[in-house]
Amino acid sequence: MFATIIEHTGVAKFLLLRVISKTNLVVRFCLVSHQGLDYSDILAEYKYELEDEEELYEVTCLGGGEIGMYHDEKKIIVTKEKSRAYGKADEVLVRMILKQTYLGYHIKMGVQAFAVGASS
Repeated sequence: MFATIIEHTGVAKFLLLRVISKTNLVVRFCLVSHQGLDYSDILAEYKYELEDEEELYEVTCLGGGEIGMYHDEKKIIVTKEKSRAYGKADEVLVRMILKQTYLGYHIKMGVQAFAVGASS
């Protein structure tokens, strides 16, 4: 099962997360991006949002990167950038999640970095 939380247009950092429900052992892979936040802040924000739910979850970071979202043009660009703390997100899994979530969007992987700030 896949999910995305990308609520911005333009360039921002993202994390690829594996989320396991401790209640029913359902596994989700989530692509989470918040503009203006560093990788560690994205992870902390996502975990905080999960606290509002009744289920308990185990969240594991599988890497990070940089994503450009251009909704008007139906275009997504994922750069070669990676998180120093969490490593590089699996491009195949990132592409799979984006293709299932953003139908009709052109997705380009592995371009040079946009320079949105230092990696954490």
